[in-house]
Amino acid sequence: MRLAESLYSSIESADISIPSNGSSADSIDVQIIKGKNKEIFEALSARISTFLYFNNDILNKPYEFYKYSLVELNDIKKTISEYEIQQTQLDDNDKICIETLLKHINDLHLRYAHEIKNLESSRNELSYIEAEETELHSKLKYIENEMCRLMNEDDSGKITCKCVIS
Repeated sequence: MRLAESLYSSIESADISIPSNGSSADSIDVQIIKGKNKEIFEALSARISTFLYFNNDILNKPYEFYKYSLVELNDIKKTISEYEIQQTQLDDNDKICIETLLKHINDLHLRYAHEIKNLESSRNELSYIEAEETELHSKLKYIENEMCRLMNEDDSGKITCKCVIS
């Protein structure tokens, strides 16, 4: 508090010169100046008192408080580090999972391409068999027609005899 009092006394004893505008220094009310000085003193006093309170509070706190604060800060740092490690592991697990999925998709694509080739081959074979079946069917029809024709020719060339006994 002595600091504040000495500051106040130095402000109070200071000569204040007001720029001259044609009026004399006697015309300025001394009470106004003292009032302003008192306001300045109170503002500075309040700020200095606050500063001294916090300074005294910090200096008088036990060492254990600071030690506990440092331990707490270290715990927070460890927790953050653990979370960062977990996040990295999750990212790595996600990368592994994505790589596995990509491999699986690639395998499925290869199997799909292989099955498409097999299907195309089977379709070509089926088309060949259908063409062969159509050809064999037409040959069979031709043979049937020829057999019918030959049978008709044979039937017409046979001599038949009918006897009636009465």
